[in-house]
Parts: sequence; C-alpha cells; structure tokens
Amino acid sequence: MSSRSIRRQEAKEEVVEGKGYGNTDPHHLLTQHRTYYGDTRVQEARADFAGVKDKSVHAVILDKATTERLNKEVQSYRLVTVATLVDRLKINGSLARRALRDLEEKGVIKKVVGHSKCLIYTADWTTQSQLDR
Repeated sequence: MSSRSIRRQEAKEEVVEGKGYGNTDPHHLLTQHRTYYGDTRVQEARADFAGVKDKSVHAVILDKATTERLNKEVQSYRLVTVATLVDRLKINGSLARRALRDLEEKGVIKKVVGHSKCLIYTADWTTQSQLDR
C-alpha cells in the first residue's frame, strides 16, 4: 500500500469514529468528507438521518362520535375541503368526499368550486340562522 492510500484509510477511520473534529455529528462528518465516501454512501447516510414518517391511520367508517363531530364542527369552518376534513377529523379521503356530498344535500354547506380534483365548500350561513331559530 502506498502512503497516500494509508492516509486515506486513516482519514476514513477518523471520520467514522469522530476523532480529531470539533463537530461529531455523523451527518456533518459524512458531508464534510464526501471525497472519501463517494456520493452514493453520503446519500444513503442522509436518508438514514431524514427519518421515516409514520403512516397515519384514518377512519374508514363513520361512527356515531365522528358523525356528531362532523355535523357540529363543519358549520364553523369557513373553508371546507376534502383535505380539511381528512386532517381535522382523521377520516379517509373517500369518506370525506361522501360526507361533503351529504352535507351539501342537507344544506349545511354550499359548493363554491366544483372542479373534479378539488371540491371547495363553505358554510351556508343563511341555512344555519334558520336552523338556530
């Protein structure tokens, strides 16, 4: 082995062990010494540090509690979309679309934009004032 390859090997070991550097964060060390690791190994290390987002579990069937929450809370929303129902009520997207259709038929909300990809509704204030009386 030549002296150059020995120095490279020692530098690799120092990077892995964190010796001789002020910042011992492995992500910092890998990005700082990219020439010793090559791009693919650095990318793999970055993916490890990024973490994995847990898959959220949304309800697939409307139970009684969710239905009551839906009827009570949607009246106070100014902007009602599929995404807002999924996010706030933790229900499935297809279930949210069905709920929006049912609420529109009841007259609780009214459609503002009826595009096939993004349905936008708002609370129908005239109907709510009649329901309160």
